[in-house]
Amino acid sequence: MLGGSMRRRYIPNYAQYFVKFLQGYAAEGVPVQAITPQNEVDTDQDGRMPACIWPQEYEIEFIQKLGPLLEQNHLATKYWILDHNYNLWGRAVCELDNPAVRSMRNAVAWHGLRRRRGR
Repeated sequence: MLGGSMRRRYIPNYAQYFVKFLQGYAAEGVPVQAITPQNEVDTDQDGRMPACIWPQEYEIEFIQKLGPLLEQNHLATKYWILDHNYNLWGRAVCELDNPAVRSMRNAVAWHGLRRRRGR
């Protein structure tokens, strides 16, 4: 809950969890337009809040597992890659080079960086 990283062996389970989550919401009349695997995939928040690091190759693997599950379960939810700051644009470009990612993604979830005054 307070930092760490995603473990590769749990990626298929996490994909199945997302499907069950989306099905549960849909059953209650709340369709989910888009998802990301984790807010700020490239930080552990220094233990200040729940977070974990998702290496680029893990996110690609997750998409490869999740995409077919969404299709098999007739879920129209889109996948937005990255969910992090603009300065990680290179990661987004590399992920989009993967055909599985390109076929599944709908957008890149960018965060704007806000600069504080006096810095």
